[in-house]
Amino acid sequence: MIEGMVETEWRLIELSSGHPVKQTAVDEVIIEQVAAGKSPPTIRFWQVERPTISVGRNQSLEDDVYVRKAVDDGIEIVRRPSGGGSDYLSADDICYSVIIPANLLSKSAINTTKNYLHVYKKIASALKSVGIETHFENPCNIMTGNRKIGNMAQFAPSGVVLVHGKIRYSLPLDRTLRHFVCKECKEAHSLLLHRKSFAEAMTCVADHKVPFRKLYSALKSALVEGLKYKSAEFISGEERKLLEDKEKFYDSDNWKKGASIPHKVRYGFCDEHLNGVPIIKLYK
Repeated sequence: MIEGMVETEWRLIELSSGHPVKQTAVDEVIIEQVAAGKSPPTIRFWQVERPTISVGRNQSLEDDVYVRKAVDDGIEIVRRPSGGGSDYLSADDICYSVIIPANLLSKSAINTTKNYLHVYKKIASALKSVGIETHFENPCNIMTGNRKIGNMAQFAPSGVVLVHGKIRYSLPLDRTLRHFVCKECKEAHSLLLHRKSFAEAMTCVADHKVPFRKLYSALKSALVEGLKYKSAEFISGEERKLLEDKEKFYDSDNWKKGASIPHKVRYGFCDEHLNGVPIIKLYK
């Protein structure tokens, strides 16, 4: 436990589902209010109400995502304030956000790796309690064996640190893959090999036969262990007043940057299958 955290009263915002843009905006509102000393350090659990592609702050949307395909399939696209790569969020994944005032962190803890590890140790404890052994793999992956089951990202504006991430509950393989650009795939055969290697590198909690509510209960207990906290269903009234403007910002094209498919010819999976194998089409 980082010095100073035990004596401070925290806020726990219980699991709720919402529009992906709104969920992204909520983190930003809390960050600003915690940094200003108007809200307590906060742990919140959340889900997206529809399938979502979350793009890292500095990622190229066009280089990573078949935007038109994603939009046609009803996939929401958001750009988060934290770094890291692009990721697919299913509606049953559990996302978590930990917003910590910088003055609660010892000087030795104000660095990316130590911030990750502080939160990861609690996540690992939760997963172990439901029978899933994990290890942390740089830069920000949560692994069980040689398969990825979750990830983390971080944003550290002045006065506050946000560490957030997800635990993958299910893995809709084809739905996940067909919206992302495979930069190394120059032909159809290489895309099939990419699909195979992706499947072998990923896992989810459902594969381990852990009920959803059991997983959430374990994560919640682990993250608040040793802390004084009060539970809340949602953000405060003062924070709600700021939310609308933040939602408009995160929903703007200026922030999302780029709503067109790259002009290069690339291969991608479509919805159709032949003998159980996804059919590959060219996207231009």
